[in-house]
Parts: sequence; C-alpha cells; structure tokens
Amino acid sequence: MKLHRSFGVTNICLLGALATSAPATAWAQRVLPAVRVDSLLEGVVVPKPMRFELRDIVIGNRSVLDLVDPVPRHPPTTSQYYSRAIDSVVVTLRRPSLIGALEQLAQHSDSTLRLRFRDPNRSFIRWFHDHAARFLHRRFEYEVALPLHSLRNPCPVVTQVIYRTVDERVHHSLIHSGQTPGTLTLNEVLDLLRSDQLDAFLATMDPVDPREECTETLELLKLVRGDSAASFGFGSYEVHPGLRATLDVIAKSIENSRAEWPDQDVLIEAVGYGDPVPVRTDTGGINVSFSRSGIPAFTDRHLVPDVRYDWCANDRGRGRPRYLPLDSEGVGQRVGPKITNNCELGAVRSFFVAWYLSGRIGRVADYRYATGGVRMEGATDSSKRMVDVVFTLRGGRRRGPTGR
Repeated sequence: MKLHRSFGVTNICLLGALATSAPATAWAQRVLPAVRVDSLLEGVVVPKPMRFELRDIVIGNRSVLDLVDPVPRHPPTTSQYYSRAIDSVVVTLRRPSLIGALEQLAQHSDSTLRLRFRDPNRSFIRWFHDHAARFLHRRFEYEVALPLHSLRNPCPVVTQVIYRTVDERVHHSLIHSGQTPGTLTLNEVLDLLRSDQLDAFLATMDPVDPREECTETLELLKLVRGDSAASFGFGSYEVHPGLRATLDVIAKSIENSRAEWPDQDVLIEAVGYGDPVPVRTDTGGINVSFSRSGIPAFTDRHLVPDVRYDWCANDRGRGRPRYLPLDSEGVGQRVGPKITNNCELGAVRSFFVAWYLSGRIGRVADYRYATGGVRMEGATDSSKRMVDVVFTLRGGRRRGPTGR
C-alpha cells in the first residue's frame, strides 16, 4: 500500500486505467459537417476536449495557422482535465482578402481543414507516451476534420469581402476617434476598393458570371477595376448604379457600426461639382425632377425637389462650401424648375446623393449638401463631374458585452 502512494506508482496505476478504460479511438479524430469557405469570415466554432490546445491547422501538407486569428488558450482546472470537459475554439480568417488563398489551397489539395490539438500536460505519462507507448498517441493528440465547400458562384463572397473591407475602415475610424471625430470620404472608399490587396484577392477568384444574380457584385467590381467612375454623366445628376453601389457599402458599414456604438453621431456632407462646360440655356436648361435622379421608390417622381445653394456665382464657388440641410426651405437661392448653370448643377447632384443616403441610413445621421460650381481638379471633364462626400463619425459610448 505504501508503494502505491509513491508518485511513480500512482502515475503507473493511472496509466493502466487510461489504457483499459475508453477505447483508443475516443477523441482521436472527429469529422464536422462541411462548411462553405466564406463561413470562415464570420468564424466557425469547433468543439474539442478542454484538456487539448490547438497546435496547428493544415490543408493537405500546408499549415494555414498564419491565415487565422490567434486562438486564446484557457487552461483547464484539474477536475476539467480529468472529467473530459468540452469547450471550443473559433476559427476566423485574419482578413477577408485571405479567403482567396484558402480557396486555392482547398482546390489544389485535400479540401479539408484539419485542426490538430495536443495535450500539453507534462507528467510521467506524457514522458512515457513520447518515448515508449506509441500505442497511446491517440490519447494525447486529437484532430478535428472540417470539410470545406468550394465557392462555385463567387458573387456572395466577393460582395461580402468588399463590404467587410469597408467595415474594417469604418471600425478603425471609430476606434481611434474618441472625442475627436473620425472621418471617411467617398474617395477614400474608392481608393480602398481599388487597393492592391483587394485586387490580389479578386485575382484568386473565379470570374463572376454575368448570368448569375450578381448585379450588385458586378457594379462593385466595375468600381474596383476602374471600369466605372463614381462620376456623373454629362449634364446629368442621376445617382447611377455604380455610385449607388459605393454609397450602399458605406451606408451598410455605418449601420453595422451602430450595433456596437449605439450613441454614434454621424454627419454626412456632400459637395457637388460640374465640369468647365457651361450648361446650355438656349434649350431652356436641364429639368429637375425625382424621375431623373436614379433614386427609386418616390410617390411622386415628377415632383420638383426644393434644392437650394449659396456662396456660388458665375459657375464658381466662393471660398469654402456653404452646407445646407435637406429641408432648407427659404435659405439661399432655389434651383429650378430648370438648371441653368454649374452652381445649380453641383447643388442638385449633392442634394440627390445626400437624399439617397438619408433613405439608406435614416434619421440617425445629419445630412448637409452644398455646391462647389466648376471643379478645377481632375485630368478629364468626367472626373470633375463629382460629388465629394465626407462622413464624420464620433464613436460615443461603445456597447458593452451584455448589450448595454
């Protein structure tokens, strides 16, 4: 009996108990239901015995541990260790753009993500396992197999990655804003969408089939690839699909951020510009109506909007733009029913962009618009027919983990 109280014999007895209790295959490997590759953007929960910690994640012979967020380790208590308690890890890609690399690996090798766990406990049993008892390896090593479904239609993941890219930028602005408002401009979003990193991701994806239900994705890809500028047509103030797609990305990101920052203050300021070509007045000018705005769902599309402007004359803005609220009745000069100069054209362009955003984001933001007349910057006339939009975000109080 005294012999059994010694440390060494106690461990040997425990070793014998382990060898004769549950079958050797228990916890050796577990196969989970297959998931889509893009589900790793949100995170996939993988259950595992609490006494094991993650050591590697592989596809075929290639470790992909560097592609995912670090997995924190929570050492079990003694009772949890010996009672076979279960917890889980969450596998999430570090960046949305990495999904293309993962997709390629899955296509060129075993399309199964394998999570390899190991019992880090250092004891006599651990030493005995490593040096002698190879038949017990299943008790100290554990693998979870997660089959991956390839993305035959890349539209959903391409759209999701583009949205997530802008989401991260909005999130970064709020995290660092504090009492100093963070800002995001329409041009910054366009630059972000045209970044080398996002372009490298798109190069790994299959071509988007125009026959699929991919209208939104195709419009975003036009912006990413520079096929469609977020500018206006000659003499037009239509908020066209390409511009709407970009504004939708920003609006959705602001909406998502409010789930975490419910007290967030949002100010949206739009300035519209025209090119150096004067507006033709010999034909009476350009009609102003909701029907030509490109914005759907108006009850009376032939209603003439109340667009106003100030601090602009002879097609030139006078100093800094003067911003007006959307309901600025009685302030400044009214446009319409026809546009007769570039001051008015810039005002109408910015009015409809602000109006469109107000329909997408709602009353949680304040909207202002202004005109800058003829834009002097820009290599071509089309690049001058723009609306500059600045989104000013002040984080306010961040929602806690309990939702308060």
